[in-house]
Amino acid sequence: AVEKSQLDVALVIGHEDRATAKKIGDIDLVWIASEDFMPPSGEPLPISVLGPQCVFRRCVVQQLDDARMPYRIAATSPSLDGLWAAVLGGLGITARTVLALPHGVVHGESLLGLPALGTFPITLHRNSDSNAVFDRMGALLTDGLMPRLQTSAKARSRRIGRKT
Repeated sequence: AVEKSQLDVALVIGHEDRATAKKIGDIDLVWIASEDFMPPSGEPLPISVLGPQCVFRRCVVQQLDDARMPYRIAATSPSLDGLWAAVLGGLGITARTVLALPHGVVHGESLLGLPALGTFPITLHRNSDSNAVFDRMGALLTDGLMPRLQTSAKARSRRIGRKT
């Protein structure tokens, strides 16, 4: 939408390969489950996901396939609210960033012994026609997000430090 001049500025997860992208940092992708979720013993892991276009879904499926861990898509939703309802209802686990998680969930890089999912880039995109107002808006968005990205990086460093 930025490249088509439909938006002046956007802060997004991913899309660092786009011409309008300026990478501002990375954020961890984590597994998320309801507090009382218990994976079924001897059965494929139930996952709850958004539609096939979702980058988090593709990452989850790829990691589980690479680890040769059996899974089944237990719930899909076209909306984040629907995804949270499925997860909170115990239908399956999901993966996202730790930004704006609902109450009642637990999360972790390798929750339930699952493979780590890695990080995703956070990018700022500006329309080439945008002016100083939108430059300032982009700076405010970036400044507001940086403490969250730094907290994520510090937590990642502490986790790595404990393993060695």
